[in-house]
Amino acid sequence: MTPGGRSAFRSVAIGAAFVMLLAGCTSDGEENGRPPARPAPASASGSSAPEPMRLEVLVDNVEYGGDAGTDAVIDAIDADVVGVLESYNRLSEIAANTGYPYYDVSLQLLSKYPIHEPSGAEGRYALIEVRPGEVVAFFNIHLDYVKYGPKLLRNGQAVEDVARVRGRGAHLGVWTNRSG
Repeated sequence: MTPGGRSAFRSVAIGAAFVMLLAGCTSDGEENGRPPARPAPASASGSSAPEPMRLEVLVDNVEYGGDAGTDAVIDAIDADVVGVLESYNRLSEIAANTGYPYYDVSLQLLSKYPIHEPSGAEGRYALIEVRPGEVVAFFNIHLDYVKYGPKLLRNGQAVEDVARVRGRGAHLGVWTNRSG
């Protein structure tokens, strides 16, 4: 695997790990004007929790808008939710070519499930409604290749210095400093 391929693979792996971490986020749907979902049956401990489900995600940098080949990769992987990077003005075309019924141009997402942008999210994330009244938060982040924290750390910079990087953001795993 080439150094660039390892970096891209690592970015996708970090993004997927972050999404899996957030997979437990749920909502009762009331803030969207919908009636709440029927509560899950109580467990032996008395708490109710949604049934687990498998959610397959993909983050794909299609580079400069992609083409039929990148569309074919997305279609073949058939993930439930796809964060697309660098789609430019092709997201609706990619959605049509790959069969995703839901897409969000501003967040660059394709989904088999409805996509909601909550108020206050300021375009940073979406809520994917995986079942009525149950949502998963999804962040689609294009990591900066210049100020990428693991690369800076590997090249000998101190954690404190990397954490202080300003501008578009320093990336330490899934943490992003966007303070200025």
